[in-house]
Amino acid sequence: ASDLSLTLGSVLRLQEDAANFPSVARLNASLGLACWEDDNANDYLVCATLTLTLGGTALSMGATTTVRYASTMQPSVMALGETSAVVCYYDTSSYRVRCNALAVGSDGALTGGGYSDLYSSYLYTSYSNSLVTAALDSTHGAVCVRTSGQYTYCYVLTVSGTSVSKGGGAYGSTYYAETLTMSAFDELSAMLCYREIYGRCNVLTRSASNASLSMGQAIQFFSSSMSLRPD
Repeated sequence: ASDLSLTLGSVLRLQEDAANFPSVARLNASLGLACWEDDNANDYLVCATLTLTLGGTALSMGATTTVRYASTMQPSVMALGETSAVVCYYDTSSYRVRCNALAVGSDGALTGGGYSDLYSSYLYTSYSNSLVTAALDSTHGAVCVRTSGQYTYCYVLTVSGTSVSKGGGAYGSTYYAETLTMSAFDELSAMLCYREIYGRCNVLTRSASNASLSMGQAIQFFSSSMSLRPD
C-alpha cells in the first residue's frame, strides 16, 4: 500500500492434511515455489508452484510434485531464476542431507532432477532451521547444515540442468549453533546468522573457481542469551 501498511490476502491451503516445515522462494514477480513435508504421506517431500492472482491479493497453486518418496525433514528451497530451483532436505530414511534440482516449466509444472548427497550423517533436529539455503546466481547457491555434532558446515552448490553438485565446504561454530538463517549479499557472498547462546553472524565467500566456500570470523550482534530465531 502507498502508506507502507500491510494487508492479509486470502489464505491458500497447501494441502488439507497436516504439513510440516514449509519453505518458499520467489521465482519472479508473480510466481513462487513452496516445498514442505507431507505429514500425511510418510513425510514425503512435496513441492508446488504458487501464482499471484486477483491483483496480487490471492494465491493459486499448481500441481504438486513429490520430489522425494521417503521420510524427510526441514526442506529449504532456493530459486536460481525463473525456471530453476534447488531444494535441500534431511532424508531421515538414510540419515543424509540431500539436494535436488528443480526445473519449472512454462506452465508452472515442476520436474525434479536427481539428488546429490550433501552430508552423510545426522542432522540436528531438536530445533527447526538446522538447514538453510541461499541463491547466489543462476547456477550457484550456498547451503549450511547444523549437524548432530558441534559444527555447522556450509557448501557451495552448482546446478547444471537438472543435476546438482557439491563443492568444497567451510565449517565453524564450535558451540552448538541453533536456528540458522541465511541471505545472499551478491553472487559471491552470503551472511549466515544463528543462535549460539548469543546472536552471531558469519560472512560466507565463494571462491573465484566456484569450488568452495570460506567462512569469515563470527561477529556477535546480540550479547544476551537468545531463545528466538535471528531472522
